[in-house]
Amino acid sequence: MFAIHARYMPQTRTKGARLKLAGAVTERVFQYDEKLSLDENLKNAFRIYASLECWVGAWSYGQLPDGSWVATCATFERDTFSVGQATMAERLHQVWTREL
Repeated sequence: MFAIHARYMPQTRTKGARLKLAGAVTERVFQYDEKLSLDENLKNAFRIYASLECWVGAWSYGQLPDGSWVATCATFERDTFSVGQATMAERLHQVWTREL
């Protein structure tokens, strides 16, 4: 099993709202799109994070008691194709074949 932890970071005087995602090794910050719902923002951020890390599997997500979210993958695999062989849209399609 593998997990990606996400938490909402509200806007400040100098930065807009963001989602901070952390996996086993890396952390990434994604801008929060006010035009989308929280659910859509989370799905997009989880998909992009997993794609950038080349993580493949059937993912599901939910909210934790502290208000943060986690996406888990019980059938984790590491995608072996090298970065640059596919566009981001192709990578997202290859990595996420199922809805969250």
